[in-house]
Amino acid sequence: MKLDNTEVFLGFGPTRLYPSTYQPQLASHLGKKEEDFLPAVRENAPKVPGVYGMFDRTGKLIYVGKSKCLRARLMSYFRKKTRDPKAGRILRHTRRLVWETISDEFGSLARELELIQRHRPRFNVMGVTDRKRYCYIVVTNHAAPTLAVKRAPQGNEKAIYGPFRGAGFAKVVVRTLNHWYHLRDCSATVPTHYAEEPELFPIVRTPHCFRHEIASCLGPCAAECTQAEYASAIKKVRSFLDGRTKAPLDHLQREMARASKLMQFERAAHLRDQMQSFEWLNNRLNWLRDSRRENTFIYPVESATGSTTWYVILRGQIIGTLEAPANRKQLAIAREQIDQSFEIATKLRPAPGETDFVLLVSAWLTKYPAERAKCIPREMLHGKANLK
Repeated sequence: MKLDNTEVFLGFGPTRLYPSTYQPQLASHLGKKEEDFLPAVRENAPKVPGVYGMFDRTGKLIYVGKSKCLRARLMSYFRKKTRDPKAGRILRHTRRLVWETISDEFGSLARELELIQRHRPRFNVMGVTDRKRYCYIVVTNHAAPTLAVKRAPQGNEKAIYGPFRGAGFAKVVVRTLNHWYHLRDCSATVPTHYAEEPELFPIVRTPHCFRHEIASCLGPCAAECTQAEYASAIKKVRSFLDGRTKAPLDHLQREMARASKLMQFERAAHLRDQMQSFEWLNNRLNWLRDSRRENTFIYPVESATGSTTWYVILRGQIIGTLEAPANRKQLAIAREQIDQSFEIATKLRPAPGETDFVLLVSAWLTKYPAERAKCIPREMLHGKANLK
């Protein structure tokens, strides 16, 4: 996101996090050094939730933050003795400070995540260690698909699982799964040749690596398997990732017991390592599935001014917002809007990064368990006698 010095700040762009009736307060202040911004913040920053952004001299957004009290948070940037060193570095690069108010703290948290995903400001992502960064396990969309780890899926993958924290261990798990289900893990540039593909002149093809020789790959690069056989392997690994089977865990448990009984300790240790990888992945995916299953409702959040926003949440994702209805006529309109939102959202494939909102919603309700009691199941709207 970029701004010219002559451009009026019109907000951070489109969002599904504001009801159509909500009009955020917007502000923009120019400056060449951090002292230039202090008077504007002291005099104008409101004591309400919101998000704020810093732009550099080129007009590029370099940082996005949020707070339940914009004035208090922004004032903390100018307390040189107590502020975080990062705050000083951000201010030194800032030439324009902007903010956008939001009706409640939950909305500001979600809006911040939305903006970070959209714009990737460098001070929001710079310095984040590999262990703290999220990654995804994907089923690639190649002629012979495989499992891979990606920081930012493009949306054209056959399936996306995650996010997971720490790419290092995720890569170990992916390598284990590819070997377990005999999937290729070579470069996408390696050509695919299935056994049933006709050839005018027979060619003796050799595998591009040794994995086929040790029976850990079906060998789709050398016509050693049919397309149906490889598709069956992909189906099996997706069944495990989707939680429909625990076959690898059951098999490893049996083999570990057998190796221990025969005192094959090295083999038992190898199987234990595989078991730990599978259990880590299975537990993480189960947690994500539970978070999605449990978090479908309308979440009413009251603002400091007394108004209430209904966040429409489907499988942990915020798919829309609306102002809470005040009477039965407005409730009927709200029902129709919510039903339409659910119908549209259930037909869409989740976009990369949307799982981060699942984590946000789950973490928020875990931190504030009393908030879950306020949530309204969708089905209750159609038989609801009293409004909240």
